[in-house]
Amino acid sequence: MSSKELSIEQALDKMEQEWELLQFETIFHKNTGTHLLKAGEDVVQLLQDHIVMMQSMSSSPYSEMFQARISKWENKLCLTQEVLENWQLCQSKWLYLDPIFSCNHIKKQIPLESKRYQDMEHIWSTIMNSAKTNPKLIQLCPDFRLLDSLRKCGTLLEQIEKGLNEYLETKRCAFPRFYFLSNDNLLEILSHAKDPTSIQPFFAKIFENIARVTFEEDLRISEMWSKEGAMIPFYEPLYPKGGVEVWMQEVERVMRLSVKDSLKRALKSYSTTPRSEWVISWPGQVVIAASQTYWTTEVAHAIKTGSLDKYCEQLHAQLGDLIQLVRGEPTPLQRIIITTLIVIDVHAKNIVEKLMKEGV
Repeated sequence: MSSKELSIEQALDKMEQEWELLQFETIFHKNTGTHLLKAGEDVVQLLQDHIVMMQSMSSSPYSEMFQARISKWENKLCLTQEVLENWQLCQSKWLYLDPIFSCNHIKKQIPLESKRYQDMEHIWSTIMNSAKTNPKLIQLCPDFRLLDSLRKCGTLLEQIEKGLNEYLETKRCAFPRFYFLSNDNLLEILSHAKDPTSIQPFFAKIFENIARVTFEEDLRISEMWSKEGAMIPFYEPLYPKGGVEVWMQEVERVMRLSVKDSLKRALKSYSTTPRSEWVISWPGQVVIAASQTYWTTEVAHAIKTGSLDKYCEQLHAQLGDLIQLVRGEPTPLQRIIITTLIVIDVHAKNIVEKLMKEGV
């Protein structure tokens, strides 16, 4: 035997010894009572290195007497690699889906996917138990029956994910603002559908600048709050009844009515309350909308009566009042409203001055 042939034999012997020592690392998954595969990067790298080595040996002119052995190990390693890839893919999907199908509410909503999940979980438990019973990696993995089982699991998981996505799509079609949420966020809401308050952390994603709503002890929703702390009471009582996508439509409807009602009352109050008091008595959105409404009306009246000069003086005075107000001790929320209104009032005054210059 030449030195080249000897080196090939020694390399094969060393490789076989390495694989004989390798065992599965499994960790107990307390939520399900089963085990999880822990295949480290070192195992994956070793597989790739040895497959490349087998391919290199196979093409060597000195490997003729070892061809059967090389071919056997190349096939065994390639099958092991495919099994581990499918195993890890199935495990990652299973870990994602398991908390979802632990929720009875969601299981009732998608019975077909729940049945498929049960079938998949039965196969999965059998696979993981076999890994626990026979932890030697090179004995368990090169098995076409195991690969077929993992592929079946993978197919079932794909069907389950597809059905789950279709289920989420029905919820988003019913309440389109759910499109602002990721699948994980929406699933978290749906899995806690019996507890309406569980949606609270997601209001800021569903509605622009709505941080939360107020749930009373009887679950009546009574107020909505902005991130800055502005509050608008709900125009009518609202109780979360039915599916979350149903009562959230009602929340959106009552939100619009509530803003509309606040705006009506603010417009009515504008003419009877000193403006410096009125500004800090209403939410910022209402203050800006009502103020601009009155400015438009007053400008139109001033143009008709030819009194733009007097109205410009009024705007100067109003701006001065706001400046005095912001120099006082307003709350952080009041300061935001006042400074925003000052910017708009300066722009409004400049427009009126321009109209005067152009002789309108």
